[in-house]
Amino acid sequence: MATRSSPHRARDKPREIRERLLQISLRHFRQRGFDAVPVAEITREAGIAKGSFFNHFPTKDHVLTEVISRMVDRSIEEVGERRLAGGEAVLAFALGLSGQVTRDRNLALALVPRLFMLPPTDPEELTQEERIRQWIQERLGEALPLRVPLHQIDYGALASVVTWTLRGTLEDWVRGEARGKGLRSTLEAQLAFLLESAGFPVVSSSD
Repeated sequence: MATRSSPHRARDKPREIRERLLQISLRHFRQRGFDAVPVAEITREAGIAKGSFFNHFPTKDHVLTEVISRMVDRSIEEVGERRLAGGEAVLAFALGLSGQVTRDRNLALALVPRLFMLPPTDPEELTQEERIRQWIQERLGEALPLRVPLHQIDYGALASVVTWTLRGTLEDWVRGEARGKGLRSTLEAQLAFLLESAGFPVVSSSD
C-alpha cells in the first residue's frame, strides 16, 4: 500500500504553504521563543524541504515581518471602522498595535527589538517604521488642530516623535522597566500629552 511522505498534499498552492509555514512558526515562537526554533524544524512539520522555506520567506525574520504587517493592517482597519481621525485615530492605532504586539510575551520578545528594523517583504516596499510614520502623518494632516499651538507644527516631525514614543514604550515594557505601570496607561498618557501639546485633543479610553 502506498504511503505518503507528508501529511500535506503535494499540490498545495504556494499561498497555502506560506500560511502553513507562518502558523507553525508562530506556534513555536510563542512556545519556545524565536531564537530557539530552527527553520529545519518548521519545514519538517510543514512537510516540505528545508530549502523551500526560503521560497516563501527570504529569512526567518521575514516571518516576523509578515506578523507585524498583519498587526498594523488590523489596527488600521479598526481605526477605520470607528471612523476616527486626527489625534483620536493616532492614539487608537498605537494602543491597538501595542496590545497586539504584547499579547504574547515570547512573541513580543522577538517582535519589539526588531519592530522597526524588520526587512520589508518586498525591497520596494516601506519598512514598518516608515509605514507607521507615514500613516500617522496622514491622519494628522486630515484633521486640523482644534486650537492653535504655540509653534507651527510639522506633521512629519510629530509623526516621528509619536512613532519613537511607541517604540520606546514597547521596548521599556519588554525590558520590564514599565512593570510598575500598565503599558496601555503609560503609552496613552505619553501620546495624549504629545498630541494635545500640538493642538490635537484626545479622549482617554478611561473616560
